[in-house]
Amino acid sequence: MWPRVTECLLGCWLLISPFVFRYEVQPLGWWINDYVVGLAIILLGLMSYWRPTRRIHLLTVLLAIWLVFYGRFGHQYPFPPAAQNYITLGFLLMMTAIIPSRASEPPAEWYAGENHQPELPEQKPAQA
Repeated sequence: MWPRVTECLLGCWLLISPFVFRYEVQPLGWWINDYVVGLAIILLGLMSYWRPTRRIHLLTVLLAIWLVFYGRFGHQYPFPPAAQNYITLGFLLMMTAIIPSRASEPPAEWYAGENHQPELPEQKPAQA
């Protein structure tokens, strides 16, 4: 489940980024965007651990697309570091959101023969 952990960490980064990039004089929309999207990313990552909602992390792709477009079109040129952060986070989230939760485990088909003993070829007795 390492992709979901990575998404949660990126969500945490988005929550602390107003303090890293010092949004003191920036519009309130930047703060709201960071907290709403960051909490949603963390929530989706954590909800994917519950079996009935195991694929909900795919909604992170929509949030990632929002971050890329908000970073690109929501700010004026020259783009501030916060906008570059949105774009970078958006692409990172897109990459991790499409990775299956159980990506580090072998396929289920490999487990089908786990209790099956391999058949050994018959050996002929040695002739003296």
